[in-house]
Amino acid sequence: MVNLGALRLVEGPALTRAWIVLSVLACVGAIGVWVVYTLEHAPHSLWIFASFLVLSFLAEGLIQRAHGNRILSRSRRC
Repeated sequence: MVNLGALRLVEGPALTRAWIVLSVLACVGAIGVWVVYTLEHAPHSLWIFASFLVLSFLAEGLIQRAHGNRILSRSRRC
């Protein structure tokens, strides 16, 4: 998620964007390998991961709503 946020904020050459896209793909690939491995060896633990993932998004949404914060790209900041 941090890498996707960096992609929205970067104002550099295309090579910088390429590195960020590669880092996003590497993270997605690593999580994919972990999910496949976990499905084969301990599928019950995926519920714990999914629960924490949902809770983190809910908590972040509530915090942003409570404080009135929004994440904007640099071009939209005033």
